[in-house]
Amino acid sequence: MSDSDEQYLQLKEIYDEQRWNLEKEFEEKFQESRKYFDEQKQAIHDKNESDSPLTPEQTDQMLKDIFFEFIERQEEIKIEYTSRVDALNAMFKIKFEQFGNEMPLWVEKVMELWQKGKISDVEFVNFLSFVINNDIIKLEQWIFSEYNH
Repeated sequence: MSDSDEQYLQLKEIYDEQRWNLEKEFEEKFQESRKYFDEQKQAIHDKNESDSPLTPEQTDQMLKDIFFEFIERQEEIKIEYTSRVDALNAMFKIKFEQFGNEMPLWVEKVMELWQKGKISDVEFVNFLSFVINNDIIKLEQWIFSEYNH
């Protein structure tokens, strides 16, 4: 394996780790948002069971308010997530470009894993989407890769 291939593999490993960390971070943010919504909803129900319950109109309005707040927060999290993923992809795209236009060894290895059934079709499609959308490889380069060896 050449130094260039080794650097590619190291870079890919770093990217995978950072992407995984982003996934975990935002999964936690979504869960926290959901938990907060559930707590607010429960507080309204608890208020209705207290000595001074809310009117049905007040209850409906409060439930609508917290629901819209929840939806807004979910959208904010999605926007932040998309922005951070785009930034990560842009940064790694630049790093991957330094290796030139050759088909990276790590790309070929992932293709081999898929051909051997060691990764799922969904994982392979996600992988292809990433490498093509970030111009790590050109679609034509992948299609004709078997003829270049």
